[in-house]
This record gives sequence, structure tokens and C-alpha cells, in this order.
Amino acid sequence: AFLEALYNDDYIQQCADNYGFTLPTSDVRDMAEEGIKSLILPDGAPKWTFESSTDPIDGHGEYVISGKRQRISDIERDSLMSSSATKEELEQEIAALKAELNDKAGMTDKQERQLMAALVLSCMCFVYLIIFSIFPLLRCFSRKE
Repeated sequence: AFLEALYNDDYIQQCADNYGFTLPTSDVRDMAEEGIKSLILPDGAPKWTFESSTDPIDGHGEYVISGKRQRISDIERDSLMSSSATKEELEQEIAALKAELNDKAGMTDKQERQLMAALVLSCMCFVYLIIFSIFPLLRCFSRKE
């Protein structure tokens, strides 16, 4: 199908117009088309097709060459450029999402502070446990010498 596209005016003419390609003469085109038709493809090779008009069902298939396909980066850029959200609107949306996240977590600011205090106290207890467990052991071993 790619080879066929090289001699299809719908595709190659765009290359000539936009990028300065030189179109093949009719003799070269006829000889190439005959060569393409004589190619022997392996059994089970997929059949590639061209989408000349919008085909909403099969136009996005794996083996379809479509002039309507775009790069994902182009689609994302167009989406971003068409967005008319202002900085204030975006800040409001962020605040709303943060509030929603806090609601889903089910904790208020007071509960978060209490949780943080409990975490700090538990860490301190762990450190004290280590200190008061290791020092007596060290004293015990140092007396034996």
C-alpha cells in the first residue's frame, strides 16, 4: 500500500506541493504500478487499504492508510491551544480538586494535625526504646572486660 501511495495523486501531490517532490512521468508510473501488481506476498499477509473518505468504523484500523490521522502531539497541542481557561479558573479548579481529595480521605485539618502529632510521638517512643535498650546492654558488656 505504501508503494501504491507513491503513485497515488491524492498522496504524492501533497508531497510535491509542500516539499518540492518531483512527480514521476507517466511511463515511470505505469512501469511501477505493473511492478507493484506483480509482487507476490506471503500467505496471511495483511491487506492494506486507503481511506479516501471518512470511514468511522474501519478508518482507524491497523492496516488503513488514512489522510485524517494525526500525531497525538498535534491533537494535544490543539486541545491545549483551544483551552480558554484563565489562571484564576485553573487555581479554582485545583482548590476544588484538593477539597475533593480531602473529602475522600475523610480527614479534616484538625484530624490531620492529630495524626501527625501521633506519628511524631510514636517515632520518639521508638527512638527512646532503642536508646534505653542498647545503653544497658553496652554497659553490661563493658563491665565483663
